[in-house]
Amino acid sequence: SARASCSFAMLQKWFAGGVRGYQSVIRGRRILMGPVTCAASSHHASMSITTSKMLQAEALKKGEEGVVLLACGSFNPPHRAHVRMLELAKKAVETRSLGEKVLGAYMSPVSSLYEKKGLVDVSHRLRMCEIAAQESDFIMVDTWEAEQPKWSKTFDVLQSVETRTKQRVIIVCGSDLIESFKVPGLWSE
Repeated sequence: SARASCSFAMLQKWFAGGVRGYQSVIRGRRILMGPVTCAASSHHASMSITTSKMLQAEALKKGEEGVVLLACGSFNPPHRAHVRMLELAKKAVETRSLGEKVLGAYMSPVSSLYEKKGLVDVSHRLRMCEIAAQESDFIMVDTWEAEQPKWSKTFDVLQSVETRTKQRVIIVCGSDLIESFKVPGLWSE
């Protein structure tokens, strides 16, 4: 539709110059975002992260760089499109000839303290994410964001995952997150 094309063109323009410390890769209509740099933070490092499906860095071929995919959201409920989005992002990252290999991916549900009408308790959404990811050989669920005492900015979640995995993280986002870029002040420091 004209509206979707206009919105996509607008996103291309926004992403061409970068978005506050982020780099982006636009492939077709999929937008993959990842941090250029993230400073380590001690409160992130103290928490563990599930790595049961993580490909070990030792498995990388010479010249390959390991990256981790991260999808944040309410996952209210998680569905096939969330899993498919991560599968497509993995394929896009690994076929763009930049020598990157996806080591793993995380679904990160927002805390129950996020003020969203109809938001199911985080314990149920975490369990539903686990069920959604169980058939995947690389998608896992991270609980850090869900366990925070307040709503966490996406950048803070990204820093947490990067610090705990010690890998570069690429944010994979759906259209609802992209739409939030238009909300005044939501993405400002």
